[in-house]
Amino acid sequence: MEALRKHVTGDGVMTAVDTARTPAGIRAFRRDRILRRAQQHKLFSLRCAHYESASAERREVVRGVVGDDSSMVLLFWESEQKWTVLGTQVLASCHDSVVEICELDVIGRDICLLHPPEHDARSAKTTAEYLRLSRPGICVWAPSGAELFALWNILLQFPLAVSEA
Repeated sequence: MEALRKHVTGDGVMTAVDTARTPAGIRAFRRDRILRRAQQHKLFSLRCAHYESASAERREVVRGVVGDDSSMVLLFWESEQKWTVLGTQVLASCHDSVVEICELDVIGRDICLLHPPEHDARSAKTTAEYLRLSRPGICVWAPSGAELFALWNILLQFPLAVSEA
């Protein structure tokens, strides 16, 4: 991504525009970070899809809930009633007849694993399907195992230091 771009104003004065600080630049930066982490964790060979390559039916379900889906990057999917989508602006999770949406900028790094009460804590790595984001106070679903821990790792980078100020 180009960090600085020369911009000529109407009066012919050339200025440098920091494209990394524009809203579009911030979205591109976040998208690149999310995709890089997803590739590091080999998410695309598991039960996660790049949002743009997900089926039209799945994207329509997500669009019906979150509205504008133009900034979505990753989709974790089990069914129409259980999915999570991560975008450059928001995280949305549908599970147990509840839809929880939060902006990435409010996610703190206080994230914990919620393991099913019928399983002991030792088996949580393979059976847990939910993360608790303490700061916005929501639960997020992801498939148990590697996908859940990869999502956790991706979410730990938010909020990013890049701001729109």
